Amino acid sequence: MIKYISTNNVSPVIFTYLDRTLSQFPQILSLQQTSIIVETCASKCDSATSIFDLVKFHISMSSYSPLPPRKEMRAEKEVIITENLNTRKAGLTKFLIDIVQHIEPSNFVFSLFEIKAQIDNLIGDRDVYKLYDLLWDKILMINKVNTWKGQAGLAWWYDNVNNGQVPHL
Repeated sequence: MIKYISTNNVSPVIFTYLDRTLSQFPQILSLQQTSIIVETCASKCDSATSIFDLVKFHISMSSYSPLPPRKEMRAEKEVIITENLNTRKAGLTKFLIDIVQHIEPSNFVFSLFEIKAQIDNLIGDRDVYKLYDLLWDKILMINKVNTWKGQAGLAWWYDNVNNGQVPHL
């Protein structure tokens, strides 16, 4: 299933664990739980590009299934909480945004183009706007930590997203 993705720089244990985690989203793991796992795995790898490719693979194999609400216990009462995004594809695209800060500088702008393509392919304006907001926030955060990548991300944003290619943004 995932044998076509390069795993040269990723520990096989992390790669297998992450593949299983993504397969369990959203049936078993919530958006927040999976997001924490994905970002942790990406931060512990020498190359986050392979993990980025794994998430893209899961997006390509995913349907537009809705994200189920999650249940939490608060003050001895069960509370149902709806997710911030509507579909599994939107959730997987959010994971790409989570990973992008760990992408090597040589692949950073290319990864932003790939994230934009995934966002533009989504159905539903609410998810599209939410993901563009998350991407903008991530670029600003990256700029605080790594100014080279941040400046490249800001230039990419103003050239490709904020220049009218994205309707109603």
